[in-house]
Amino acid sequence: MKTRWWLLFTLFCVLAFCRADAQQLAFSNLQAFEWLVGEWKSTGGKTTSCETWSRASDRTFEGEGYFLKNGEKVVTEYLRIELFGNEVYYVSRVSHNKYPVPFKLVKVDGQNVIFENTEHDFPQRIIYQRKEDGSLHARIEGQQDGKERGVDFFFVKSGESSK
Repeated sequence: MKTRWWLLFTLFCVLAFCRADAQQLAFSNLQAFEWLVGEWKSTGGKTTSCETWSRASDRTFEGEGYFLKNGEKVVTEYLRIELFGNEVYYVSRVSHNKYPVPFKLVKVDGQNVIFENTEHDFPQRIIYQRKEDGSLHARIEGQQDGKERGVDFFFVKSGESSK
């Protein structure tokens, strides 16, 4: 019985290590974020909100968040997804923060990417979810003034329509 338990425990550890190693490899060169590259436009609302992403290097993606006002582009934030050592961070630079704000990658799979910074005022989490129809659901969420709050953004890739 002890031998069987030890064998199962060893197998579990090997599988867990392989999965963690495979996940590390999957985003060590940021390939897990390649689907974000391009221009994303909001699918509703009074103003047109957009995000653009491009691959700057093997270790960095760069982006902008902006909206269109009277046909003019008004940038609201500069974005980066960067590999620092073995960690991946989403870094947002907005005018109302003195310094860029880093959010650490806490989950990545085929459809979801979640970044988190529990020390930030709001948001504490940034979530990107790739939908089956090719659209993007982005969400910022966390505590603000003692209450849970979330803001959703629904995008389609520019030049594509939802299927």
